[in-house]
Amino acid sequence: MEKMSDVEMRCFSAVQYWRRKELAQHLKDTFTSFLPHPLSLQGASGTAKTSSAWKLAKVPLIIILFPLLLLIWLARVLFALALYPYRYLSTLPVPQGLHSPGERNIQGIHRAFSPYNDLSPAYYLLCVNDWVTILYGVDAARKHQIETYLFAQSSSRFIRPGEAPSRQHISLARESLSRALGYY
Repeated sequence: MEKMSDVEMRCFSAVQYWRRKELAQHLKDTFTSFLPHPLSLQGASGTAKTSSAWKLAKVPLIIILFPLLLLIWLARVLFALALYPYRYLSTLPVPQGLHSPGERNIQGIHRAFSPYNDLSPAYYLLCVNDWVTILYGVDAARKHQIETYLFAQSSSRFIRPGEAPSRQHISLARESLSRALGYY
């Protein structure tokens, strides 16, 4: 296997950075989310009649279930706190099986790092934008952001506005971005 260049290592460092950011956000979300989604008092789905009736029914239900909800929340927080140092430390070392990408473009970087990349779609998009900045420079990063290509894919594939992009749409956008930028 070929040794990775400095810019490729910086791209892998970007993956690690965004994994750490996502872990921190997940820990923060664990602290701030107390009620399960169906019991949440904000924004109910459905008609106005069912939402107001459901809101009225939820209040006594929450009061009755409060001790159980508190125990479940506390268990989730303690579990997240116990695992956070391990998960954080697992983002620091460079894995032994990491190799240089075969293709010298965004697609090649993605394929080389995909076994070590478990980012959510939102953080993955930020990571790809960092890759563009690292590999092609700031000028290219201003012109070529993956969100632009994702928007082009979504408008041609009829994705509903506000809907989270699927991995397939992200993959198509990444391929278009890679073709537009070429090799580094």
